[in-house]
Amino acid sequence: MSDTESSTGIIGTRVLGEDFRFTQVANLGWSAGTFDFSESGRMPISGENLWVVPGFVDAHVHLGWTDFSEDDRKRRSPEELQRLISQNLHSTLTAGFTGARDAGGLSKTWIGRANNGELPSPTISGSIDCITAASAQEAGGIERATERVLSNGASWVKLIATDGISSPSSSLNSHFSASQIRSVVNIATQSGCRVMVHAWGGEAITWAIEAGASSIEHGIFLDDDQARAAAESEVTFVPTLCIYRKVYDMITLGSLPSFLHDRVKHIVDVHPRAVRTAMEHGVKIAVGTDFGSVEQHGSNADELLALLDAGLSPKELLQAATTNGAELLDCRCRTSFLLKERMPADAVIFARNPLESATYADPHAIAAVVKTGRVVTV
Repeated sequence: MSDTESSTGIIGTRVLGEDFRFTQVANLGWSAGTFDFSESGRMPISGENLWVVPGFVDAHVHLGWTDFSEDDRKRRSPEELQRLISQNLHSTLTAGFTGARDAGGLSKTWIGRANNGELPSPTISGSIDCITAASAQEAGGIERATERVLSNGASWVKLIATDGISSPSSSLNSHFSASQIRSVVNIATQSGCRVMVHAWGGEAITWAIEAGASSIEHGIFLDDDQARAAAESEVTFVPTLCIYRKVYDMITLGSLPSFLHDRVKHIVDVHPRAVRTAMEHGVKIAVGTDFGSVEQHGSNADELLALLDAGLSPKELLQAATTNGAELLDCRCRTSFLLKERMPADAVIFARNPLESATYADPHAIAAVVKTGRVVTV
Protein backbone atom coordinates (compact mmCIF):
# COMPACT_ATOMS: atom_id res chain seq x y z
CA MET A 1 0.00 0.00 0.00
CA SER A 2 1.34 3.42 -0.92
CA ASP A 3 0.39 6.92 0.21
CA THR A 4 -1.79 5.45 2.93
CA GLU A 5 -1.03 8.22 5.41
CA SER A 6 -2.54 10.78 3.02
CA SER A 7 -5.61 8.71 2.23
CA THR A 8 -9.05 9.30 3.66
CA GLY A 9 -10.86 6.30 2.27
CA ILE A 10 -10.91 2.96 0.48
CA ILE A 11 -12.76 1.97 -2.66
CA GLY A 12 -14.16 -1.47 -3.43
CA THR A 13 -13.29 -3.25 -0.20
CA ARG A 14 -14.72 -5.83 2.19
CA VAL A 15 -16.08 -4.58 5.53
CA LEU A 16 -16.91 -6.71 8.58
CA GLY A 17 -20.60 -6.44 9.48
CA GLU A 18 -22.58 -6.95 12.67
CA ASP A 19 -23.06 -10.62 11.74
CA PHE A 20 -19.25 -10.99 11.56
CA ARG A 21 -19.37 -11.63 7.84
CA PHE A 22 -17.66 -9.51 5.22
CA THR A 23 -19.70 -7.40 2.84
CA GLN A 24 -18.40 -5.73 -0.29
CA VAL A 25 -18.81 -1.93 -0.20
CA ALA A 26 -18.13 0.61 -2.92
CA ASN A 27 -16.78 3.32 -0.65
CA LEU A 28 -15.47 3.52 2.89
CA GLY A 29 -14.32 7.02 3.74
CA TRP A 30 -13.52 8.91 6.90
CA SER A 31 -13.53 12.59 7.79
CA ALA A 32 -13.36 14.53 11.05
CA GLY A 33 -12.44 11.29 12.79
CA THR A 34 -15.60 9.35 11.83
CA PHE A 35 -16.66 6.97 9.08
CA ASP A 36 -18.46 8.13 5.96
CA PHE A 37 -19.75 5.54 3.48
CA SER A 38 -21.00 8.10 1.00
CA GLU A 39 -17.60 8.80 -0.55
CA SER A 40 -14.20 7.21 -0.83
CA GLY A 41 -12.29 10.26 0.34
CA ARG A 42 -9.15 11.93 -0.96
CA MET A 43 -6.53 9.73 -2.61
CA PRO A 44 -8.53 6.56 -1.97
CA ILE A 45 -6.79 3.25 -1.32
CA SER A 46 -7.70 0.41 -3.65
CA GLY A 47 -9.42 -2.16 -1.46
CA GLU A 48 -9.65 -4.98 -3.97
CA ASN A 49 -7.45 -7.29 -1.88
CA LEU A 50 -8.18 -5.83 1.54
CA TRP A 51 -10.45 -6.68 4.47
CA VAL A 52 -11.47 -4.02 6.99
CA VAL A 53 -12.45 -4.76 10.60
CA PRO A 54 -13.08 -2.50 13.60
CA GLY A 55 -10.07 -1.54 15.69
CA PHE A 56 -9.02 -4.18 18.20
CA VAL A 57 -9.12 -3.68 21.97
CA ASP A 58 -6.46 -4.88 24.42
CA ALA A 59 -8.48 -5.14 27.62
CA HIS A 60 -5.52 -5.88 29.91
CA VAL A 61 -2.13 -4.33 29.25
CA HIS A 62 0.59 -2.38 31.10
CA LEU A 63 1.56 0.34 28.64
CA GLY A 64 3.57 2.30 31.20
CA TRP A 65 5.87 -0.63 31.92
CA THR A 66 9.12 -0.74 29.99
CA ASP A 67 10.67 -3.77 31.69
CA PHE A 68 9.28 -6.95 33.23
CA SER A 69 11.15 -6.23 36.48
CA GLU A 70 10.07 -3.28 38.62
CA ASP A 71 13.69 -2.79 39.71
CA ASP A 72 14.75 -2.45 36.06
CA ARG A 73 11.99 0.10 35.45
CA LYS A 74 13.18 2.16 38.41
CA ARG A 75 16.69 2.29 36.95
CA ARG A 76 15.44 3.97 33.78
CA SER A 77 16.04 7.70 33.44
CA PRO A 78 13.02 10.01 32.93
CA GLU A 79 14.14 10.54 29.34
CA GLU A 80 14.32 6.81 28.68
CA LEU A 81 10.90 6.25 30.19
CA GLN A 82 9.42 9.02 28.07
CA ARG A 83 10.82 7.51 24.90
CA LEU A 84 10.00 3.91 25.69
CA ILE A 85 6.44 4.52 26.89
CA SER A 86 5.78 6.45 23.68
CA GLN A 87 7.20 3.45 21.81
CA ASN A 88 4.89 1.09 23.74
CA LEU A 89 1.84 3.13 22.75
CA HIS A 90 2.86 3.30 19.10
CA SER A 91 3.74 -0.42 18.91
CA THR A 92 0.37 -1.40 20.36
CA LEU A 93 -1.46 0.85 17.92
CA THR A 94 0.37 -0.46 14.86
CA ALA A 95 -0.45 -4.01 16.02
CA GLY A 96 -4.08 -3.10 15.31
CA PHE A 97 -5.19 -2.19 18.83
CA THR A 98 -6.92 1.17 18.72
CA GLY A 99 -8.34 0.81 22.24
CA ALA A 100 -6.80 -0.38 25.49
CA ARG A 101 -7.47 -0.75 29.18
CA ASP A 102 -4.28 -0.17 31.13
CA ALA A 103 -4.16 -2.52 34.11
CA GLY A 104 -1.74 -0.47 36.16
CA GLY A 105 1.38 1.58 35.64
CA LEU A 106 0.32 4.24 33.14
CA SER A 107 -0.25 7.61 34.81
CA LYS A 108 -3.26 9.87 34.44
CA THR A 109 -1.03 12.33 32.57
CA TRP A 110 -0.01 9.74 29.98
CA ILE A 111 -3.60 8.59 29.54
CA GLY A 112 -4.66 12.20 29.00
CA ARG A 113 -1.95 12.76 26.40
CA ALA A 114 -2.93 9.59 24.57
CA ASN A 115 -6.63 10.41 24.54
CA ASN A 116 -6.04 14.03 23.52
CA GLY A 117 -4.29 12.83 20.37
CA GLU A 118 -0.89 14.24 21.32
CA LEU A 119 0.89 11.07 20.21
CA PRO A 120 0.11 7.91 18.22
CA SER A 121 -1.71 5.71 20.69
CA PRO A 122 -4.78 3.63 21.35
CA THR A 123 -7.61 5.30 23.22
CA ILE A 124 -7.00 4.32 26.84
CA SER A 125 -8.93 3.82 30.04
CA GLY A 126 -6.98 2.75 33.08
CA SER A 127 -6.67 1.69 36.67
CA ILE A 128 -3.59 3.87 37.31
CA ASP A 129 -2.61 1.55 40.16
CA CYS A 130 -3.62 -1.78 41.72
CA ILE A 131 -5.10 -2.51 45.13
CA THR A 132 -3.25 -5.27 46.95
CA ALA A 133 -3.71 -6.57 50.46
CA ALA A 134 -0.62 -4.58 51.48
CA SER A 135 -1.76 -1.31 49.88
CA ALA A 136 -5.21 -1.70 51.45
CA GLN A 137 -3.65 -2.14 54.87
CA GLU A 138 -1.33 0.82 54.31
CA ALA A 139 -4.29 3.01 53.31
CA GLY A 140 -6.20 2.10 56.44
CA GLY A 141 -8.66 -0.33 54.88
CA ILE A 142 -10.02 -1.49 51.56
CA GLU A 143 -12.54 1.35 51.38
CA ARG A 144 -9.87 4.04 51.76
CA ALA A 145 -7.63 2.27 49.28
CA THR A 146 -10.43 2.28 46.72
CA GLU A 147 -11.18 5.95 47.31
CA ARG A 148 -7.48 6.77 46.94
CA VAL A 149 -7.25 5.01 43.57
CA LEU A 150 -10.37 6.79 42.32
CA SER A 151 -9.09 10.17 43.53
CA ASN A 152 -5.92 9.58 41.49
CA GLY A 153 -8.04 9.53 38.33
CA ALA A 154 -8.65 5.84 37.74
CA SER A 155 -11.60 4.88 35.56
CA TRP A 156 -11.18 1.25 36.65
CA VAL A 157 -10.43 -0.19 40.07
CA LYS A 158 -8.10 -3.17 39.82
CA LEU A 159 -8.16 -5.57 42.74
CA ILE A 160 -5.38 -8.14 43.17
CA ALA A 161 -7.40 -10.89 44.84
CA THR A 162 -5.05 -13.88 44.56
CA ASP A 163 -1.35 -14.64 44.24
CA GLY A 164 0.33 -14.20 40.87
CA ILE A 165 3.60 -14.90 39.09
CA SER A 166 5.65 -12.65 41.37
CA SER A 167 4.10 -14.10 44.54
CA PRO A 168 6.18 -16.48 46.69
CA SER A 169 3.42 -19.09 46.40
CA SER A 170 0.63 -20.03 44.00
CA SER A 171 -2.12 -20.17 46.60
CA LEU A 172 -5.66 -19.61 45.37
CA ASN A 173 -6.75 -18.22 48.74
CA SER A 174 -8.46 -14.85 48.34
CA HIS A 175 -6.61 -11.83 49.69
CA PHE A 176 -9.96 -10.18 50.41
CA SER A 177 -13.24 -11.32 51.92
CA ALA A 178 -16.51 -11.41 50.04
CA SER A 179 -17.72 -8.33 51.93
CA GLN A 180 -14.52 -6.41 51.12
CA ILE A 181 -14.91 -7.14 47.41
CA ARG A 182 -18.54 -5.98 47.59
CA SER A 183 -17.39 -2.74 49.24
CA VAL A 184 -14.91 -2.09 46.43
CA VAL A 185 -17.57 -2.64 43.76
CA ASN A 186 -20.09 -0.43 45.60
CA ILE A 187 -17.65 2.46 46.01
CA ALA A 188 -16.50 2.23 42.40
CA THR A 189 -20.09 2.07 41.12
CA GLN A 190 -21.05 5.16 43.09
CA SER A 191 -18.20 6.99 41.36
CA GLY A 192 -19.29 5.81 37.92
CA CYS A 193 -16.38 3.39 37.65
CA ARG A 194 -16.07 -0.37 37.48
CA VAL A 195 -13.93 -3.13 38.91
CA MET A 196 -11.54 -5.62 37.33
CA VAL A 197 -10.35 -8.49 39.52
CA HIS A 198 -7.06 -10.34 39.19
CA ALA A 199 -7.95 -13.85 40.28
CA TRP A 200 -6.31 -17.10 39.25
CA GLY A 201 -9.09 -19.19 40.77
CA GLY A 202 -10.81 -20.19 44.00
CA GLU A 203 -13.30 -18.18 46.02
CA ALA A 204 -11.98 -14.86 44.75
CA ILE A 205 -13.57 -15.51 41.35
CA THR A 206 -16.87 -16.57 42.90
CA TRP A 207 -16.99 -13.56 45.22
CA ALA A 208 -16.01 -11.13 42.45
CA ILE A 209 -18.85 -12.36 40.24
CA GLU A 210 -21.34 -12.20 43.12
CA ALA A 211 -20.20 -8.67 44.02
CA GLY A 212 -20.77 -7.35 40.51
CA ALA A 213 -17.23 -6.97 39.20
CA SER A 214 -17.13 -6.27 35.48
CA SER A 215 -14.30 -8.60 34.56
CA ILE A 216 -12.19 -11.48 35.80
CA GLU A 217 -8.53 -11.26 34.82
CA HIS A 218 -6.51 -14.43 34.08
CA GLY A 219 -8.97 -16.93 35.65
CA ILE A 220 -6.54 -19.80 35.14
CA PHE A 221 -8.57 -22.24 37.23
CA LEU A 222 -12.06 -21.00 36.34
CA ASP A 223 -14.52 -23.83 36.96
CA ASP A 224 -17.92 -24.74 35.52
CA ASP A 225 -19.98 -23.20 38.33
CA GLN A 226 -18.05 -19.96 38.11
CA ALA A 227 -18.40 -19.87 34.32
CA ARG A 228 -22.16 -20.37 34.57
CA ALA A 229 -22.40 -17.57 37.13
CA ALA A 230 -20.21 -15.26 35.03
CA ALA A 231 -22.40 -15.82 31.97
CA GLU A 232 -25.58 -15.15 33.94
CA SER A 233 -24.12 -11.97 35.47
CA GLU A 234 -22.57 -10.84 32.15
CA VAL A 235 -19.09 -10.74 33.63
CA THR A 236 -16.35 -10.64 30.98
CA PHE A 237 -13.42 -13.04 31.12
CA VAL A 238 -9.98 -11.68 30.10
CA PRO A 239 -7.70 -14.74 30.16
CA THR A 240 -4.30 -13.26 29.06
CA LEU A 241 -2.95 -16.60 27.83
CA CYS A 242 0.29 -15.83 26.04
CA ILE A 243 1.99 -13.81 28.80
CA TYR A 244 2.49 -17.04 30.73
CA ARG A 245 4.09 -18.61 27.67
CA LYS A 246 6.43 -15.63 27.45
CA VAL A 247 7.25 -15.90 31.15
CA TYR A 248 7.97 -19.60 30.67
CA ASP A 249 10.37 -18.74 27.85
CA MET A 250 12.09 -16.20 30.12
CA ILE A 251 12.55 -18.90 32.76
CA THR A 252 14.03 -21.39 30.30
CA LEU A 253 16.42 -18.70 29.03
CA GLY A 254 17.56 -17.96 32.58
CA SER A 255 16.23 -14.40 32.88
CA LEU A 256 13.76 -15.43 35.60
CA PRO A 257 14.33 -17.73 38.60
CA SER A 258 14.25 -21.45 37.88
CA PHE A 259 12.04 -22.19 40.92
CA LEU A 260 9.15 -20.72 38.91
CA HIS A 261 9.53 -23.34 36.18
CA ASP A 262 7.11 -26.02 37.37
CA ARG A 263 4.45 -23.54 38.48
CA VAL A 264 4.45 -21.62 35.20
CA LYS A 265 4.63 -24.80 33.10
CA HIS A 266 1.49 -26.04 34.86
CA ILE A 267 -0.26 -22.72 34.19
CA VAL A 268 0.61 -22.85 30.50
CA ASP A 269 -0.77 -26.40 30.31
CA VAL A 270 -4.09 -25.85 32.12
CA HIS A 271 -4.98 -22.26 31.22
CA PRO A 272 -6.56 -23.07 27.82
CA ARG A 273 -8.99 -25.35 29.64
CA ALA A 274 -10.40 -22.30 31.46
CA VAL A 275 -11.00 -20.59 28.10
CA ARG A 276 -12.85 -23.64 26.82
CA THR A 277 -14.90 -23.79 30.02
CA ALA A 278 -15.87 -20.15 29.56
CA MET A 279 -16.84 -20.78 25.94
CA GLU A 280 -18.97 -23.81 26.83
CA HIS A 281 -21.05 -21.70 29.22
CA GLY A 282 -21.36 -18.61 27.02
CA VAL A 283 -19.07 -16.30 28.96
CA LYS A 284 -17.94 -13.24 27.02
CA ILE A 285 -14.20 -13.37 26.38
CA ALA A 286 -12.18 -10.24 25.70
CA VAL A 287 -8.60 -10.05 24.44
CA GLY A 288 -5.97 -8.97 26.94
CA THR A 289 -2.21 -9.39 26.66
CA ASP A 290 -0.94 -8.37 30.12
CA PHE A 291 2.22 -7.23 28.33
CA GLY A 292 4.67 -5.24 30.41
CA SER A 293 7.94 -4.72 28.55
CA VAL A 294 9.15 -2.97 25.43
CA GLU A 295 9.94 -6.34 23.84
CA GLN A 296 6.39 -7.58 24.41
CA HIS A 297 4.40 -4.52 23.36
CA GLY A 298 3.48 -4.78 19.70
CA SER A 299 3.48 -8.58 19.63
CA ASN A 300 -0.25 -8.56 20.47
CA ALA A 301 -0.96 -11.06 17.70
CA ASP A 302 0.60 -13.69 19.96
CA GLU A 303 -2.46 -13.46 22.23
CA LEU A 304 -4.76 -13.83 19.24
CA LEU A 305 -2.91 -16.99 18.22
CA ALA A 306 -3.08 -18.32 21.79
CA LEU A 307 -6.85 -17.84 21.85
CA LEU A 308 -7.15 -19.67 18.53
CA ASP A 309 -5.04 -22.48 19.96
CA ALA A 310 -7.36 -22.60 22.98
CA GLY A 311 -10.34 -23.26 20.74
CA LEU A 312 -11.79 -19.96 19.56
CA SER A 313 -12.78 -19.83 15.90
CA PRO A 314 -11.59 -16.82 13.85
CA LYS A 315 -15.12 -15.39 14.11
CA GLU A 316 -15.14 -15.78 17.89
CA LEU A 317 -11.68 -14.27 18.02
CA LEU A 318 -12.86 -11.19 16.12
CA GLN A 319 -15.78 -10.86 18.53
CA ALA A 320 -13.40 -11.06 21.48
CA ALA A 321 -11.00 -8.52 19.98
CA THR A 322 -13.67 -6.03 18.90
CA THR A 323 -17.23 -6.23 20.23
CA ASN A 324 -16.50 -7.83 23.59
CA GLY A 325 -13.53 -5.62 24.37
CA ALA A 326 -15.27 -2.43 23.29
CA GLU A 327 -18.41 -3.25 25.27
CA LEU A 328 -16.31 -3.96 28.35
CA LEU A 329 -14.54 -0.63 28.10
CA ASP A 330 -17.86 1.04 27.22
CA CYS A 331 -17.74 4.82 26.82
CA ARG A 332 -14.32 4.91 28.50
CA CYS A 333 -12.89 3.87 25.15
CA ARG A 334 -13.92 5.53 21.89
CA THR A 335 -13.07 2.44 19.90
CA SER A 336 -16.07 1.46 17.81
CA PHE A 337 -17.00 -2.18 17.39
CA LEU A 338 -19.16 -1.29 14.39
CA LEU A 339 -18.07 0.12 11.05
CA LYS A 340 -20.98 2.53 10.65
CA GLU A 341 -21.66 6.09 9.56
CA ARG A 342 -20.47 8.71 12.05
CA MET A 343 -18.89 6.11 14.33
CA PRO A 344 -15.23 6.75 15.32
CA ALA A 345 -13.01 5.84 12.38
CA ASP A 346 -10.93 3.15 14.09
CA ALA A 347 -10.14 0.15 11.93
CA VAL A 348 -7.63 -2.53 11.05
CA ILE A 349 -6.97 -3.04 7.35
CA PHE A 350 -5.92 -6.60 6.58
CA ALA A 351 -4.15 -7.87 3.48
CA ARG A 352 -5.43 -11.38 4.28
CA ASN A 353 -8.82 -12.69 5.29
CA PRO A 354 -9.19 -12.34 9.12
CA LEU A 355 -11.69 -15.20 9.13
CA GLU A 356 -8.81 -17.57 8.35
CA SER A 357 -6.66 -18.70 11.27
CA ALA A 358 -3.42 -18.55 9.27
CA THR A 359 -3.83 -14.80 8.90
CA TYR A 360 -2.86 -14.19 12.52
CA ALA A 361 0.46 -16.02 12.13
CA ASP A 362 1.45 -13.78 9.20
CA PRO A 363 3.51 -10.78 10.40
CA HIS A 364 2.52 -8.91 7.24
CA ALA A 365 -1.23 -9.57 7.48
CA ILE A 366 -2.04 -6.05 8.73
CA ALA A 367 -1.56 -3.53 5.95
CA ALA A 368 -2.51 -0.42 7.92
CA VAL A 369 -4.40 0.84 10.95
CA VAL A 370 -6.86 3.73 11.02
CA LYS A 371 -7.15 5.65 14.30
CA THR A 372 -9.85 8.35 14.50
CA GLY A 373 -9.50 8.95 10.78
CA ARG A 374 -5.72 8.97 10.62
CA VAL A 375 -3.96 6.17 8.77
CA VAL A 376 -1.02 4.68 10.64
CA THR A 377 1.35 2.67 8.49
CA VAL A 378 2.58 -0.62 9.92
